[in-house]
Amino acid sequence: MKNKINDDDLQKLQSLQNRMRSYDYEKMQILYENDAAFYALVNNFTAMIKQLDFTPSELRQAATFASLKVEFSAQPKMYFTKGNKNGN
Repeated sequence: MKNKINDDDLQKLQSLQNRMRSYDYEKMQILYENDAAFYALVNNFTAMIKQLDFTPSELRQAATFASLKVEFSAQPKMYFTKGNKNGN
């Protein structure tokens, strides 16, 4: 007797497949297999999901926020003063 997949599980599976296609899973797999830094990063994320009980969504949010923090901190600070460009 075959295991029957219910509608919810089928929908989750299709959603996962769509996300994997949108992230170009094959290219990421090649990168994972050939780039030591990317390999280590993926393994660290995987451990966080499993051991620290983060959801994949929480990890994506944290990675996005960390990226934004780095981008914003790298921008030069702008200072404005009163007067013309000579400071008068």
